[in-house]
Amino acid sequence: MNLLDLAQKHVTLRRVSSNKGGEWHGPCPSCGTSQADPSKSDRFVVWPESGGWMCRNCGARDAIEFLRKFEHLTCPEAHEALGKACDSTTCPVRDKCRMARDRVRTAAHVPDLTPPTIRRPTVTSWQAAEATGPASTWRDKAAVMVEWCHRQLLGNREQLDYLASRGLPTDAVKRFRLGWNPADLYRARSAWGLPEEISTKTGKPKKLWIPQGVVIPYFDAIGVHRVQIRQPEGEPRYYWLPGSGDDVLIIGDKTAACVVVESALDALLVAWQAGDVAAALPLGTCAARPKQTAAAILRQSLCILVALDFEPRENPKTGKIDNPGGQAAQWWTATFPQATRWPVPSGKDPGEYHQTGGDVRAWIIAGLSPGLRPKASPPTTAAAEPSPPAPAAETIRGGQVFEVQTSGGRAYLLAENALDVPGLLETFPGKAVISSRELKKLAGATPEEAEAVLMIKEIFPGAVVHDRRNLPTD
Repeated sequence: MNLLDLAQKHVTLRRVSSNKGGEWHGPCPSCGTSQADPSKSDRFVVWPESGGWMCRNCGARDAIEFLRKFEHLTCPEAHEALGKACDSTTCPVRDKCRMARDRVRTAAHVPDLTPPTIRRPTVTSWQAAEATGPASTWRDKAAVMVEWCHRQLLGNREQLDYLASRGLPTDAVKRFRLGWNPADLYRARSAWGLPEEISTKTGKPKKLWIPQGVVIPYFDAIGVHRVQIRQPEGEPRYYWLPGSGDDVLIIGDKTAACVVVESALDALLVAWQAGDVAAALPLGTCAARPKQTAAAILRQSLCILVALDFEPRENPKTGKIDNPGGQAAQWWTATFPQATRWPVPSGKDPGEYHQTGGDVRAWIIAGLSPGLRPKASPPTTAAAEPSPPAPAAETIRGGQVFEVQTSGGRAYLLAENALDVPGLLETFPGKAVISSRELKKLAGATPEEAEAVLMIKEIFPGAVVHDRRNLPTD
């Protein structure tokens, strides 16, 4: 059975390309679709020939990971179902796995209480470049222009409605000093402190072109650092005003978490709707890299969500599927260990997601480490044995997590998906973490037995419950 057959046992997929063995789209077997019509969903992608799959929420892996994630098989069970031996040479339990190739079998299985090894991406030796700021004359001119364009925007209902449709109401316009330039302007470059340039066509000095469009200013500690203009039509859609500084500026001061996006309006949307939990970093293009100031902040951040555009498309030259945003995200996850690829659930970017009814704030919070999320209401206290409370849980990368307390007052975390356990152990050292599968194995346990299990998990992070028989008691 190939990966396509496995996927179609769970959801209906449609073929969107016949090149290189075909590409199939549909809703995700785990997180479904945010679209009203699931038959049009493009959240889940399968490439049968290569044996790979990708979900915008769940990540991208192979058939083994498909069985582990969506059919809840163990690693050996998944290999056994596909008839494949495991070739991994880095698995910490390879010598105990029945599906390991060329393994020397042991006589009996001994439960392993050794904490799992958490593997991190290889960090690159990249060095951030120093940013260049604008000239003082340019800053003065830009400040006057930004304020004039801001007043023009506040009096333009059509453009205010457009920005509101992008999730930026009038209060956001005022906060970020957005503006509107109603017509193309041409000014002497020398008046802005810019060097003279001679046109190759006319032989005359060039003028500074300030096109019509939404004016997006970027501010540093001194004043206006950059000005970007989003033209209503034509190319480039986003135009950098010559003379601008070249720093990549972070928007917001809650830098314990940061969301990396491409367009400026998407960054402002993130900052407006979730600025109390995360800052935003607009790159302008997925190939851009942060400069020294931003890089220093990012290195101190606890969570970086790389939300570069999700736009897979066929390369007409190679016939392969390219996704520039996804490819650029690999640099981020290799450079910053705390970075995670986190595309929007539908559409290509936060702006499109918002326009289709998506909750940008909820999407961002779902990607954050549990400790960085806004505090919810106090959890329900469980009675007797460990069990999840009935109220709503918080969604995390692989499933849901509940903060629970036993009748004896011992607090622990309950993870719906076992794949989330290593991350929770790292985020909350010293706290017991138990998966929903382990919880089922404790059915019928006494409060004393449950307390003993949680105590062991606190002392030995990563210990796994295999069987409730012969549980220790005090």
